[in-house]
Amino acid sequence: MQELQQIIDDAFENRASLSPSDAPAHIRDAVEKVIAGLDNGSLRVAEKKDGQWVVNQWIKKAVLISFRLRDNGIMAGGARSPPSSVTTPRNSSSKAASVWCRRQRRAKAASSARTWC
Repeated sequence: MQELQQIIDDAFENRASLSPSDAPAHIRDAVEKVIAGLDNGSLRVAEKKDGQWVVNQWIKKAVLISFRLRDNGIMAGGARSPPSSVTTPRNSSSKAASVWCRRQRRAKAASSARTWC
């Protein structure tokens, strides 16, 4: 673990020179091991020791380095949808959508604006 921490600390000091196309394999491997440890729960960025929260800075650094080792890209899914596939509250059966529609109808009654409901 100490060797892994040293690799991450050294890489973080030289992070400006890292890029997705030319990062050394030993740094990629070290970062992947840390990310895998976070995924499986064997490592934590912060943990409680003697009643105090302690941040494992080297693990935090590994997460930050991981962003430099991959190109940015569009991720599928998520909270936002493309405008062409916006679901209006009218198509929803949730209570929040019902409240939203009632408010829209009241607003429409006060003006001649078109609503989704």
